[in-house]
Amino acid sequence: MTDGPDHNDFVTEWEHWHHDHERQLASPHGFLAISGLHWLGLEPERFDDVPGVWRRDAKGVEVLLGDGEELVVEGSRVTGHYHFNNVDEHGQRASFGDAMVEVAQRDGDFMIRPRHPDHENRTRYVGTPTYPASTEWVARGTFLPTTNLIPSRLVRALRVWRTFSNHQAKSNSNCWDRLCDSSPSTKNSPMNSHSFSPT
Repeated sequence: MTDGPDHNDFVTEWEHWHHDHERQLASPHGFLAISGLHWLGLEPERFDDVPGVWRRDAKGVEVLLGDGEELVVEGSRVTGHYHFNNVDEHGQRASFGDAMVEVAQRDGDFMIRPRHPDHENRTRYVGTPTYPASTEWVARGTFLPTTNLIPSRLVRALRVWRTFSNHQAKSNSNCWDRLCDSSPSTKNSPMNSHSFSPT
């Protein structure tokens, strides 16, 4: 076993990862284009950043599009009533103009996440500051997957996030300003082999 990765190879790998991560993050429909996270209930509800009136039911998600409103689902133009069936965690996508909406399920609850290329979080984004990659940051470890995942913990976590998301639109810009002003971070890099990248 070697003492550690070759420095030049590590830096090259990290730079490739970071470039790809930044590209996905700031892509027209990437994470920074998300304009809201809307949890759906049984009662129909309209949102400012996506056409239609939305609700969940026992089989999935339905939307009622008004006059002049339409979605494009899997290449087909949709007007009036449309039902998203077999919605899972990977989600389904529909476009409207240059924007799109993600329809997904999280532990039994349904949500929609509109994504707009002109959202200020994306248009103001100038990149994530980072420290120079170095093998000195590498720490060896062993990943042991749990065999006792408790679903109720996920439910509680989702409920906390759901509460937070109700206030997200109001505080979004301020939160982003604080993030932009924060110190450089090395999170989610190859130096953390089990990182999470938002999608």
